[in-house]
Amino acid sequence: MTLPGLPHPGAQRWRRRRGIRRLAATFNLWALAVLAVALLVLWLVSAMPLAQTVEGTVETRAISFQLRPSAQDGSAEDVIGFLAETPQELRISALRDGAPVSFPLKDRSVRLEQGRQVAFLSAARETFPVKLLLPPGSRVDNLHGEVTTGRGGKQQELVMDLRAPASGSPSSAKGESPKPIELRLTPPAAREAAEGSPSRGQRVETRSGLLSVVEAAGEPEQPLATPEGTFSLLLAGDLRLRMTLAAPTVVFEPDLPVAAVTFSSVKPSSFGRGELLLSNLRQGTLHFGRHESLKLRENQFLTIGPPGLLELTDLRLANNTLVALVSGQTSRLSTGLSPNRASTELKGTLLSRSLSPEQISGVYGFLSGVIGSMVLVFFRAD
Repeated sequence: MTLPGLPHPGAQRWRRRRGIRRLAATFNLWALAVLAVALLVLWLVSAMPLAQTVEGTVETRAISFQLRPSAQDGSAEDVIGFLAETPQELRISALRDGAPVSFPLKDRSVRLEQGRQVAFLSAARETFPVKLLLPPGSRVDNLHGEVTTGRGGKQQELVMDLRAPASGSPSSAKGESPKPIELRLTPPAAREAAEGSPSRGQRVETRSGLLSVVEAAGEPEQPLATPEGTFSLLLAGDLRLRMTLAAPTVVFEPDLPVAAVTFSSVKPSSFGRGELLLSNLRQGTLHFGRHESLKLRENQFLTIGPPGLLELTDLRLANNTLVALVSGQTSRLSTGLSPNRASTELKGTLLSRSLSPEQISGVYGFLSGVIGSMVLVFFRAD
């Protein structure tokens, strides 16, 4: 029995349950909003790519790269010093896939077609200074060292393919023609032809300190006259440069601004399969953001996303191995024994830029707990 003026107990329970349902529905909407925001934040910090610094040491059999302007405003220097060396012999030839190379030499013009090369060597088998200056936009392909057998036995050689800047490159701004590659040679001092001390009244003959000859298969050598002092060869074409070194170690110019760096080479297939891509990597270590150091193994392919490696901090050749200290920016890098299938892949994100792998695991655990709690609240029964 219900007393007059008092609500029925059933009505009181119905009103209480109705209020709980309204509160639960409102709270579920807030839980859904928090869940959506948490998922969005999780995606932004863990999946959205973010470029980070990559740097380290790479040991390789060969390297290829393009020189770029060092100034941030895009203004290009005339030339960039690349190599200053004192070889015993220097050979220049045209590339198989390039046009003939022509350049003036004292009183005549030298034209190098396929199968022909010009050799510069000291008359007394001495070394002579050589400087290589490249305009921005030049490409250095397949830079490597070789051990060959020459007239003096085994000798160390430095080989590279040089491709001059194309039209529209940084060195040909304002409608100017591309600047040529400059090879600056300094002949050694002239030596006496006769050995020992000449006697009184004997005429002493001298010979030029630097000899140059054009060589071609099946043809006699053609001696060329060279200037007496320092002279430059302006090479506006694609060519192969081969130096016979007096020392097994070569140090290149440091802090080279580069682009499109690769540690692989292309070789034609012997079975008509087109071109084969071969890795030249030996070993190395790269540091990327706060990821664990990436170890490079021999014959792996290294793929670095744009903008990629931007500077060769140090580059040297020792024991037929090029050791490069590299640095750059990227949001992704991967390694693997196949260029199409990566066994290890690292991605740059906001988390990997600021936190270590252990801290990232802690963040994932916290967000997982928050999301799980929101899901329970959202599906809570009355």
